Amino acid sequence: MELKINSLFASLILLLGSLLFSWNATAQETNEIYRIYDESYSQQGTVLSKTASISVPEKLLNGNNPTLYVKNNSVLNQTGSYNPMVLKLEDVNSYGFLNHNNVLFKDVQVITINLKNQSDMLQVFDASEIKGFNKLKYIYVKCYFECSEKQIRNFVTNIDSEIVIFYKIVNPL
Repeated sequence: MELKINSLFASLILLLGSLLFSWNATAQETNEIYRIYDESYSQQGTVLSKTASISVPEKLLNGNNPTLYVKNNSVLNQTGSYNPMVLKLEDVNSYGFLNHNNVLFKDVQVITINLKNQSDMLQVFDASEIKGFNKLKYIYVKCYFECSEKQIRNFVTNIDSEIVIFYKIVNPL
């Protein structure tokens, strides 16, 4: 009798674990990911890879906003006289800098990640580890090589469903 209960309990735990894993995988798929094309792809300016009811926040992604530049796990430069609205990661070795609350993060609405080569994608950006980004709306990945939506989805993990992900292929070789 005790063996049956233990077996049933183990089966129940296994089933719950499996359900949680599949729920997490499904949740990961809920984030919208949009490729941004250059003007050379369209006469009307920047376009997205799929039809959507979302407009590209051009001024936030490419405008002259207060910006915090991070490289080698430290602040490389800060522009603007207000708290940064944009944080630009100049390398993939600086994710750890985002794992601690910092007053500079409180107004950041977009994190831009520059990926210089394919091997940069091996260092996954786990959004559940970043702290203090209360106004974060977008993650913008700039690939300096050919990349796909699937690769971006595997690269950016554990992201809140309200955050929109954009990516752009910049001057691929």
